Amino acid sequence: MGFDLIQNDRHSSKDDTAYFRVRGEYSLSKRTTLNANVIYLDNKGNANFAFITDGQGFNGYAGQDQSILTLGITHAF
Repeated sequence: MGFDLIQNDRHSSKDDTAYFRVRGEYSLSKRTTLNANVIYLDNKGNANFAFITDGQGFNGYAGQDQSILTLGITHAF
């Protein structure tokens, strides 16, 4: 299990961005593991960072928040 927090604090501005991620793993056997990530992106003010956009680059919409869930399985051969 793990937790990440990344903050982009713009001094003298309210256009801040925070990124939170919680990650977990569950072993099914010696060689097979399930894994999951829950990611939340929080933009304040005019901050427009995005992981997934409908355009090019990493620009989203001002104040837009995003939530992402990833699930996977890893098997070592």
